Amino acid sequence: MKLLYLVVPFAPLAAALVVGLFGRRLGRTLSHWLCIAGVAIAFAASIAIAREVAGGHTFNGDLYTWAQVGGVKSRSASSSTR
Repeated sequence: MKLLYLVVPFAPLAAALVVGLFGRRLGRTLSHWLCIAGVAIAFAASIAIAREVAGGHTFNGDLYTWAQVGGVKSRSASSSTR
């Protein structure tokens, strides 16, 4: 489940990075399809998360740590409850 929370922002981001770096070589049509696929993957992951939450699953925790200096952490947290 934790992986799905990461797929939602990173699928479109990965597609945008590929298109941004290699867009001219990929061509216009393939670049468009990559971006659309990234958003579609994020949408499918969002639907799966919504179904899990509707089924009673909850998650309240850190997805990953952005930075840690001494005892201070900068985290990306997520909470999904009904």
